[in-house]
Amino acid sequence: MSEHRGRRCCQLRGISAGNSARVVGSLRRGVAPQATALPKSPLGTAIGYTLRNWTALTRYTDDGRL
Repeated sequence: MSEHRGRRCCQLRGISAGNSARVVGSLRRGVAPQATALPKSPLGTAIGYTLRNWTALTRYTDDGRL
């Protein structure tokens, strides 16, 4: 984190959003293929919920105020 010392809040927000978007994109690529595996299991239910609500769950990566 020392490389970010002295930056303005809005700059840090942009850096954080960029990092978050990368991690969230990786998560989706890992979760999406599992969507059809055991859809009624607790894990399948959680994956289905995540994919159905993807836009709302990832909104913070587009809006730094959240």
